[in-house]
Amino acid sequence: MNLSKQQRKIYSFLDSRYPDWVRVYDMVYQTGVLQYNRVIKELREIGRKEGFYIENKTESVNGSKHSWYALVDYRPRVGADSKQQLLPVS
Repeated sequence: MNLSKQQRKIYSFLDSRYPDWVRVYDMVYQTGVLQYNRVIKELREIGRKEGFYIENKTESVNGSKHSWYALVDYRPRVGADSKQQLLPVS
């Protein structure tokens, strides 16, 4: 899977926390990617071909909107290059 540097940072961050939900604040802080919405959109397009999906959820807490993302519906192929070859979960 050919990813840009920002795509790779966010994908790797979400993958390292699979299947847990990740707060947007933590993702931006840890990856340094400020334009995460654009990168998530690009990764979703790539994921349609590669067999993974990035899901999001939002919640209102005391009038403030909080968002989380998670990498879902995938399983790595067996092999040395497993992070780059993904298959959907059946």
